[in-house]
Amino acid sequence: MAICIFATPQVQAHFPWLLLEDGAIAPGSSLKWVIGYGHRFPLSGFMKGDELEEVLIIGPGGTEKMDAKDLAGIELSSPSTLTKEGGYIIAAKRKSGFVTKTTEGINTSRKRD
Repeated sequence: MAICIFATPQVQAHFPWLLLEDGAIAPGSSLKWVIGYGHRFPLSGFMKGDELEEVLIIGPGGTEKMDAKDLAGIELSSPSTLTKEGGYIIAAKRKSGFVTKTTEGINTSRKRD
């Protein structure tokens, strides 16, 4: 069992990352960002907003929570300005689905509302 666990090569999946429009965030400013996605940071593609089921912005101490807006394109934004100074968490949940690759091309199937 130990050999199976420790000798198995690591599986590389798709990695998401955030690119903020402006890294100097402060109270009174709004957030705008894109989500990069793929194997090759930062050269892969971008995740579109309609691929996401939910995006939350959680403020300092978990007291300020807001849903991101404008989930149509690749640029996402906060629905209002930030009110507190401190660290913010952007959490996203991708819609479930799968991708298949055949000799005829790639087929993506995502759950749509």
